[in-house]
Amino acid sequence: MASVTKMHGLGNDFVIGYLKTFKWCIPQIRDIAIEICDRHRGIGADGLILYDFDDENNPTMSIWNSDGSKAEMCGNGIRCLASYLYELKLVKSENFKIKTLAGFKEVFVDNKINVEDSKKFLKGRTDYVGVVMGYPEFLASKIPVKTEEEFFIDREINVLDRTFKVSAVSMGNPHAVIFVNSDFSSEDFYKYGPAIEKHELFPRFTNVEFVNYKNPHEFSVRVWERGAGETLACGTGACAVYAVACKLEKASLYADIHLPGGTLRISTGKNGVIQMTGPATEVFSTKVELPCEDL
Repeated sequence: MASVTKMHGLGNDFVIGYLKTFKWCIPQIRDIAIEICDRHRGIGADGLILYDFDDENNPTMSIWNSDGSKAEMCGNGIRCLASYLYELKLVKSENFKIKTLAGFKEVFVDNKINVEDSKKFLKGRTDYVGVVMGYPEFLASKIPVKTEEEFFIDREINVLDRTFKVSAVSMGNPHAVIFVNSDFSSEDFYKYGPAIEKHELFPRFTNVEFVNYKNPHEFSVRVWERGAGETLACGTGACAVYAVACKLEKASLYADIHLPGGTLRISTGKNGVIQMTGPATEVFSTKVELPCEDL
């Protein structure tokens, strides 16, 4: 049996566990992630996060999407993990770093920025957690995007029966940011989201953000997440939207990114790095039976 805790960042939900309690099951972790994240037969989540500590006692984060695929980074996921580690006193400070496949990320807990309209979604114990997300990567080869162009910003692509202007960026994982008009419907979202996720331009697939521009400080976003489908919120996606909006001169020093689950505040921190702040809420803790034995 393994102890796990379910948490969410504005409805973007995760099951968090200690890697060492899963160590005998790592060869089967893809199937275990699918089973745990199943919303009908499991706990239900957008991803499974397992933490550990490196040789210098820095927390580490590994994350599997609900389809069993492994992700490099997750903004809401790392905020949930930071809150979890802080509340259990597994870290000694409100400011610390977590090692991910996208490198070290600096996090800070209990930053009480009042992010508009988030509180009505929160029912459990909540910390406000910020993450220094680093610099966006626009080089197409690093995202990656299959193109001969150095950058892929505001470029047209054909998807099924429609043409979109897409801007590609990485926030440790790949994103395709698309500004749409207010007449872009839910039917359109479910039709084109998965098609863009697996478009031939993106050899490792991509997260997809459909964005309605309100003003330089406000954007409404729906996210089709790589390996998970529609999610109520996506931290790296919110940062990707802000990065592209800045690139296209649509945003200022901060922006509130309104997602179906609530709002994340994205800003330009020290030296121009992107910083994200929002709530991380605990739902419950439980134990799960693992399909492997401690041999």
